[in-house]
Amino acid sequence: MRLKDIVSLNPDALKESTPDNYTFRYVDLSAVHDGVIDYPRSAVRFGEAPTRARRLAREGDTLIATVFAKAPEVASVRRLDFPTVFSTGFCVARPRPEIADARYVTYLCASVQFGQFEAARLRGVGIPSVSPTDIGAFPVELPPLQEQRRIADYLDEQSNHVSQLKAATLRQSSLSRERFESALVQHFAPSRDGIEELELRRVLSSIKTGSTPMIPEADPDHGFIPWYTPTSIGAYATLGGPVRKFPQTSSDQLTRFNADSILVVGIGESIGNVAYLDHSAAGNQQLTALRPNASMLTRYLLWQLWVKRSEHREQSSFTRVRILNNEYLKSVRIVRVPVEQQASVVRTIDTERERLSGLLARLASRIELAVQRLDALTSLAVTGQLDVTTARKAA
Repeated sequence: MRLKDIVSLNPDALKESTPDNYTFRYVDLSAVHDGVIDYPRSAVRFGEAPTRARRLAREGDTLIATVFAKAPEVASVRRLDFPTVFSTGFCVARPRPEIADARYVTYLCASVQFGQFEAARLRGVGIPSVSPTDIGAFPVELPPLQEQRRIADYLDEQSNHVSQLKAATLRQSSLSRERFESALVQHFAPSRDGIEELELRRVLSSIKTGSTPMIPEADPDHGFIPWYTPTSIGAYATLGGPVRKFPQTSSDQLTRFNADSILVVGIGESIGNVAYLDHSAAGNQQLTALRPNASMLTRYLLWQLWVKRSEHREQSSFTRVRILNNEYLKSVRIVRVPVEQQASVVRTIDTERERLSGLLARLASRIELAVQRLDALTSLAVTGQLDVTTARKAA
């Protein structure tokens, strides 16, 4: 038996003769992730919608993404309170109710076996995809309808446990982040005794904006100059790997950033983000490197700018082009205490950052393990390798 024998594939579509003023919510491929459909709040008219807005589905159908890298995104369509149209990048599987349970079909298509089967059939250059024929060809050993429902009930319970764990973990993560940021704000409050407030320009030793050279990349085995972009900047002022590596001999064609500098994103979606640079490097024109003078430790200034990142984003939204230029950065109000006190503050913040990073990593691992366990249970249950009645008793 094949999947096509227990479901109808793409049974309904929006007709080309649909009136231009017909209004609906459009769900594209990016709206489905981790088994959840993120329905848009705003509607679109047919005459203005993408040409891929043609696929129709109803409650109980299973959405299967035909474009993917490792495994297709799969989700069940819940009750629709508003006309909804899906991208043709989805294949809609509608179970035949006399032989297939809707929830079981969704779990079947979310199994590791289904993902591997479809991944082996990806075709195309640039954006590989699978066809409805490929999806329908998936081999199925279908248990009786009553057993399908028992399996779906068990997997629903397990899925709910994972959802609850995710929610609790995300709450803990959010609270930990808020506590960390709140503590930082207190460290740099201008009203504290002994704190001097001044403009950034008064503590600057250098300020440089990067560039994008038109030269070939280096052979990593012969030394190179790392070149960064905003995508290199991670959470909590961390710096990831370079985007490109240029030859040491191209130094005169690059804007070099000194070690012990702060990288600030001055243009783009991540405007205001900062990272610490502990080595000599270069960056593109979206990055500006700041280096304070002897009156301020670099990491003391770094954490002040990190606290102010939201403020900078807000300020840039009032300009025609969202940008934090050098003059704006020089005018940013900061605080200063004696260098000895700065060192103490930096040690405290760096220690707390390490604790937070460790906690967030453990929380992320907890979720990942729970999801992996659910994936394993799903694959075992829909292939008949797990007796859900026995599994329930064991739990």
